[in-house]
Amino acid sequence: MSDVRGLRRCTRTLGPMLLFLLLVVPAAGLAPDSAEAAEGKALDEFFKGKVVSLADKVVCLRYDFREKAEAKDFENRVPWPIQTRKDQGIKWFDEKLEVIGNAAARHVAEWTGEITVKVTITCDHDKDIGGFLTPINGANDFATFTLTEKFFHKWNGKEGGTHSIIKFGNQWRERGSTDDFIGFRYVDRKPPKDPIEVGAVVPVTFGIQKKKLVMMTPKVELKGKDRGKKLKKFFLGFYAIKGRALFDNIEICGRLNDAWLRAEGIDLRIANPV
Repeated sequence: MSDVRGLRRCTRTLGPMLLFLLLVVPAAGLAPDSAEAAEGKALDEFFKGKVVSLADKVVCLRYDFREKAEAKDFENRVPWPIQTRKDQGIKWFDEKLEVIGNAAARHVAEWTGEITVKVTITCDHDKDIGGFLTPINGANDFATFTLTEKFFHKWNGKEGGTHSIIKFGNQWRERGSTDDFIGFRYVDRKPPKDPIEVGAVVPVTFGIQKKKLVMMTPKVELKGKDRGKKLKKFFLGFYAIKGRALFDNIEICGRLNDAWLRAEGIDLRIANPV
């Protein structure tokens, strides 16, 4: 009987405390969870270019460079070894993205899987202008998509000179080659029907489609197998070597790397649809 009375006294004493714990403690515990559940930046809050669409995790960005801030989504990051000078680099110029060789404008985002990149190139040189895809781990297994490629052939003493898709990799280095030489293999190539002239404006599409590397101009279509180590997670960009080019009307459609989205605190959503 005394045990029952003691239990009743204990219940009367602890009752208010239990009620306090039930009401207050869970409420306090919501703070960390709420912080974790807070939304990250929307795509159009992170990128300076326009987020045109988002469907099935495929993001489409567009850059017309009418606003100078759009150029901030690109960094001067050249994926291959090459000597540069102080007067070389990338910048916003006349509502276009200017690349003065030996430089490369690499987009800030990490991509994965299939991707399509469209760009209008104004050439201020007659060769070695184009785009690239390069793995995020910094390895030499990158691909180039080039109008009249000649520079890389100097590594092996050949002439080059074709519109080309080339895949690079250390496994193709030749014995006795210089330290800055990276081996490569053609994916596809065709001679230009008309030589690239200074002032030429060329629309180019390149990327990865159905596990193949592709490149298209109005007069040339190239495609082939992604040779060597496959491009699974990569950056994309545009370059000029020993020359100058202007890049405009850039459209990028593909899937962003999930790990990169998490690291940058970005959600796959559009806050203010175009």
